[in-house]
Amino acid sequence: MVKKKENLLYFVEGETETALLNALTILGKKQKLNLWEQDVSRFVRRIKPDTSIYILYDTDVLHQYRRFIDNLKKLDTEKNVANIFLLQQTENLEDEVAFACTISSRNKLFRAFNTQDATEFKSVFIKTNNLLERLNKLKLNPEKLWQGEHLVELSSYKKWRSSYQKLEKKK
Repeated sequence: MVKKKENLLYFVEGETETALLNALTILGKKQKLNLWEQDVSRFVRRIKPDTSIYILYDTDVLHQYRRFIDNLKKLDTEKNVANIFLLQQTENLEDEVAFACTISSRNKLFRAFNTQDATEFKSVFIKTNNLLERLNKLKLNPEKLWQGEHLVELSSYKKWRSSYQKLEKKK
C-alpha cells in the first residue's frame, strides 16, 4: 500500500524567510502570514487535508501574544492540520542568519552583503540568485538555525518546537 504524501505548509513573516527556506531546498508551500499580527481564520479554509504546518516567526516584536496563541489554538483544532511545528527565530531573520554563520552582529552580516541596514539587506537577500552559495561562503551552519531559547510565554507549545534537522529537503 502506498503511503499518502503529507502536505507541508510554512507560514513565514516575510519574503526573506521564504528566500532562506528555498535556498536551503526545504520542501513545502510557503505562505506569508504573520501570526503575531494577522488572524489565521481566513487561511484555514485553504489548508489541504493531512497538512503539517510550520510556523517560522520572529521574536523581536512581541506585543500580540494573545493573537499568536489564539492562532495556534485555531490551527490545532483545524481538522485538516496533521501537525504544527514552531521554528522560532532569535530576534529576526537577520540575527538568526548572523548566528548560524557565526557572525558576531547583524551589522557585520549587512556588510558581508554590501548593505547598510536591515531594509537594504532584505532587498539584496531576496534578490540574491546564489543565496546558499553566498551563505556558505559566510560559513553558514544550517543546524544552528532556530535553536534559540524558547519564549517563556509560549512554554505550553514547547513540544511543537522543530529545527532545521527535522525539515524535509530536496534530495
